[in-house]
Amino acid sequence: MHIRRAELDDAEGIAAIYNHEAVERLTVFDLRARTLEEQRQWLLERSGAHSVIVAEEDGGIVGFASLSPFRSRPAYNTTVECSVFVRRDHIRQGIGKALLTRLVGLASEHGFCYVGYWIDQSQAGQSYAPEALAAVLRFGFEECLLYRMQVAIVPTNSASLRVVEKLGIPTEGIARKFLEINGTWEDHQLFAMTIEDWEQHGGALVSQWLEPA
Repeated sequence: MHIRRAELDDAEGIAAIYNHEAVERLTVFDLRARTLEEQRQWLLERSGAHSVIVAEEDGGIVGFASLSPFRSRPAYNTTVECSVFVRRDHIRQGIGKALLTRLVGLASEHGFCYVGYWIDQSQAGQSYAPEALAAVLRFGFEECLLYRMQVAIVPTNSASLRVVEKLGIPTEGIARKFLEINGTWEDHQLFAMTIEDWEQHGGALVSQWLEPA
């Protein structure tokens, strides 16, 4: 497997992975499949801090990840959304972890990180998400030297809330009408960890989630 920056010719492979999630799984906020031209335009709009990377195996795209603008206002210039997608027939092979690790590295080059996580429904309830999030926090704070990492969750998303609760990530309040999802503007609960938080609690998180029992 090889991870590299995405190219325009990757649009078809990226669209195939994304459209499966948009149409079959409903795990993304688009309500329809993207056309090939729309996917090409999406790639053209991303460069520099807002980059796309792909995982390539045997000449095919088996996963991709991206950093996207969080909001258009200048105060959010150092905040991004990160997304990771893996082709269904290649899950649980370390591709998502490899993509996310590279993506956090890209984010750190530009001084920011905003964390998002998704787990395939068939793999839910096995503590993969808190383990992965703990690994991302350690990598972000210890390797990339980030100062702050943030998560935003719809208050009704109990599964995602359990992840941050398990790791003890402090809550900062409710952002009202934060994102439009399926035609409804949804509130989001904000959670964040700073380097000071990590210095105080990171060792315990590593022992609990990342070190063999």
